[in-house]
Amino acid sequence: MKHTQILVAALLFSFMTSNANTAPIGFGVDGDTTDSTFYSIDFATGTGTTIGGVGGVGFSDVEALSFFGNTLYAIDDSTNQLITINTTTGAGTAVGALGVSVSGPGLAISASGDAFMGDRSGNDLWTVNLGTGAATLLNGSIGADLDGLTFLGNTLYGVDPGNDSLYTVNTTTGVASLVGAGGTLTGLSTESALTTDGTWLYAGDDDGDYFRINPNTGTATMITTNGTDVEGLAIRSTAIPVPTTLALLGIGLFGFGFNKRENFNNRC
Repeated sequence: MKHTQILVAALLFSFMTSNANTAPIGFGVDGDTTDSTFYSIDFATGTGTTIGGVGGVGFSDVEALSFFGNTLYAIDDSTNQLITINTTTGAGTAVGALGVSVSGPGLAISASGDAFMGDRSGNDLWTVNLGTGAATLLNGSIGADLDGLTFLGNTLYGVDPGNDSLYTVNTTTGVASLVGAGGTLTGLSTESALTTDGTWLYAGDDDGDYFRINPNTGTATMITTNGTDVEGLAIRSTAIPVPTTLALLGIGLFGFGFNKRENFNNRC
């Protein structure tokens, strides 16, 4: 029993120390290249690897990425339509017209499929129908020009590159609230993106700047100023996170040790 407890403790310690130093791999898109380019992004360095070649998305100015399940959605603000992107080939497919004109949009989709779109120059927040692409205005004066958007749990976050700040957004009223003192994302470009690995927030922009952000305080740590230019970021959530897997393993080992001890006591 004692050896089992030591093994469980060692496994948990190993996870905590490795997790603290491990950055996620996600996806990014740059709409400033011809027909938009899709990348896999290493968030430890901000380095992107092209998927599908330069311009492989096939839409003129794709920005704003967000997953719903295994489907990656994006917005092309040159044609004002919602699209999907194949994460293996990098090719885009049209879903439908937004019905509104946007500039520098952000996109975030909740676990239940509620999609929200921001606009860096309009102070607006829309809901978006994932089946048709149609956008409906929720609030035309939210209190911030949110370019990047993402959900962390049930909380909608956004970044305003105009004042280098992180916000939360009430999904019922559309009102944005500053997180912390603000101004922590110094140097964030006006074309920016936001995503999460489930613990941290990550921001990037079309100048190659990448930040890791504490979602509770808004405090940002610069990762690099020389990464791959992006205007949209997304990290695919895993069905069973590593912590859960280790917890289940620990419970199993604990139970195994307890069972052995019970059997030994019964024999005595």
